Amino acid sequence: MADAERPVSMKQADQLVELGKQSSRYANPNPDRVNCPSDHTLRAMAVRSKDLSLAHAPIAHVANCSPCYQQYCRYREEEIQRLRRRYAALAIWAAAAIIVAVLIGRNVLRSPAGDSKPTIVDRQPSQEKKKGPAAERSQPQLLALDLRHISPSRGEDEPARNSSDVILPARPLKLEVVLPVASPAGSYKLGIFNDAHTLLNSSQGTATLEQGVTKLSVSIDLSGLKSGSHLVGVRTTLSDWMFAPVTIR
Repeated sequence: MADAERPVSMKQADQLVELGKQSSRYANPNPDRVNCPSDHTLRAMAVRSKDLSLAHAPIAHVANCSPCYQQYCRYREEEIQRLRRRYAALAIWAAAAIIVAVLIGRNVLRSPAGDSKPTIVDRQPSQEKKKGPAAERSQPQLLALDLRHISPSRGEDEPARNSSDVILPARPLKLEVVLPVASPAGSYKLGIFNDAHTLLNSSQGTATLEQGVTKLSVSIDLSGLKSGSHLVGVRTTLSDWMFAPVTIR
């Protein structure tokens, strides 16, 4: 029963196509369209919809009904053309990202070696600091974190790098993050990890591109984390984590 409720897999859909190819497109006429599935069902099969379970996929009927098979083929060809247009758009987006990287690359190459570490700037308003320690720690502290020079991790087993002089206070924070060079605008996740790459806390936000620099604003509460060496990581839904060492106090 559980197998019957699984979505139609790519392999099963491809088997349908092979069955159709083995028989003539016109070998099984059904002029009265007896027991034919709806257009919606045929289209769902053609686009590999996860909403169509194996129990409701009329594979045997389509393989033995020339009108249904022809209609399925038309829907499948439309889906293939749609996917090709989507991949072409992604290729254009990737080319645009490369152009952005080239435009700002000169500034990156001119940066001195000492700038390769992430940097952080305290942007806490002075009037908040005058209210005393208790009032100050109850409000998120505004910090600017520069991660322009970090790169994607080589994997979860990559050892943590040496401790950093970048310090994050163990309290609620509002971070203004400058993302790595050539990072596209869009949705990002920022996380705090221990040295074993275990995620301890995370937050999400939307990055924007401003004068060739990608900036992300997120709020995250580090109040419950232990003091010591940690990693800060950023990623999109389609990329690997990029890590930088930080110290929490």
